Amino acid sequence: MFCGLLGSLAGDLALTFGASAVYLAGGIPAQIRPQLLDGTFGARFINKGVLAPVLAQVPVWLVDHGQLGLVGAAAWYQQRHRHSHGAH
Repeated sequence: MFCGLLGSLAGDLALTFGASAVYLAGGIPAQIRPQLLDGTFGARFINKGVLAPVLAQVPVWLVDHGQLGLVGAAAWYQQRHRHSHGAH
């Protein structure tokens, strides 16, 4: 059920923002990879009536990185630190 709902939401958001690709990141997608690949996610992702052919062209990528949160926090800190020194 979760994979179906995630597929529907991801498809809606991809259409809303005109995405050329969708990236699923975080702990949950990485842990449920087999269930994401079973077809329910993909079927619900493209189940958008006349817009299904558009979404069929949008690749969905699973970002599987054990330290993704740490990398994101470091990037945020570096960007903020760089801007704070440029203001002085």
